[in-house]
Amino acid sequence: MAEPSKQAERAYWSRIIAAAPLFRGAAADDVAELARCAHSLAVARGKTVAALKGKNEEIYIVETGAAALLDVDRETEKSVLVALSGPGAVIGLVGAAEWMNGRDASHKGEWRALSNLTLVAIPIPEFVRVMRRSNELTAACLGSLADSVRDVTARYSASLQHPLEMRLAAFLDQFGAIAAGNSWEPTANLGRLHQTQIAEMLGVSREHINRTLIMWEKSGLIFQSKAGDLIIENRKRLTLLAGSRRPAGAGSADNDYLWEIEAHINLGLNIAAHDLALEGVRRAPKDDRFKYFAVLALARMGSLSEALLLAESFRL
Repeated sequence: MAEPSKQAERAYWSRIIAAAPLFRGAAADDVAELARCAHSLAVARGKTVAALKGKNEEIYIVETGAAALLDVDRETEKSVLVALSGPGAVIGLVGAAEWMNGRDASHKGEWRALSNLTLVAIPIPEFVRVMRRSNELTAACLGSLADSVRDVTARYSASLQHPLEMRLAAFLDQFGAIAAGNSWEPTANLGRLHQTQIAEMLGVSREHINRTLIMWEKSGLIFQSKAGDLIIENRKRLTLLAGSRRPAGAGSADNDYLWEIEAHINLGLNIAAHDLALEGVRRAPKDDRFKYFAVLALARMGSLSEALLLAESFRL
C-alpha cells in the first residue's frame, strides 16, 4: 500500500511543479525527477521558511499563502520587505545560485510566512543537478532572477520617491491580490497583520502606519476586525492609491501635474500640495488621485479631522 501512496504523492507534486511558471518549459522527465526528490511543507503564519536543521538548503514552490522576503539587519535584527510572493512562485533561487558558487549568503535574508503557507520543497543540490542538464530550466531561472532584480529595483525606487501612503497601498494591494487569488473580488481578507510588523517591513514608524490605517478605515477603504484581521474593503480604490492603475482618460499632462503634487508632499510643502491637488480636482473631477492627494496633504499637516471630512465629501 505504501508504494501506490508514494506514487500518488509524487504525481501530485509533479502537477504543482509543472504548474509553476518557472517549470512550464521543463521536460516531463525533469519535472518527474524533481518530484521524486520533493516533499511537502507547511509553515504557520509568522514563521520562517527554512529547511530542517542539518538538512540541505531547499527551494520552495508556493502552493497556497503569501511569503515575504525580508532583509534582516545584523545589528538591530530589524527586517525590511524586499519581495512578496504567492501561489506559483518559486522562492530560494538566490540561495541556489549562492550554493552553486560555493559561498555563503553575504546578507542575512529570510522568507517568512505572512499567512499560513503550503509549499513543495526541493533540495538545492537536486534542483541544481536537474537544472544543469536542462537548457530550458536554466534559461527560466535566469529570467526569474532578472525579474527579481527588476522588482527589487522598482521597490527601492518607490521607497525613495513615493510617500508612505502609496508604498503602504502598494504592499496591501499586492498582498490582497495574493489573498484573493483573483483580480475581480472587491474585498480581500489579509488575516492578522500587526501594525508593528508592517511598519518594520516598510521601514517607517508604527505611529505613521496607525494614523494612515485609521484614516483609511474611517473612509471605508479597509476594516480592522476585533480579532486582528485586516480586511481590504475596496481593492479597486486601493489599487488607484498605489498608483498601479491609471483611471481611464488620464493623460500625460495629468500625470505631470500629479508628479508635481507628489514632489511637494515629499518635500513637506503640504499647503502648496493641498492647493495644487484641489486645483487638480477642479480640472479632473473624475480622477480620484487628485482627491486623494488633497486629503493626504491635509493629513500631513496634522489636520486629521479635516482630512476625514474632506475624504467623506469626496466619497473616497
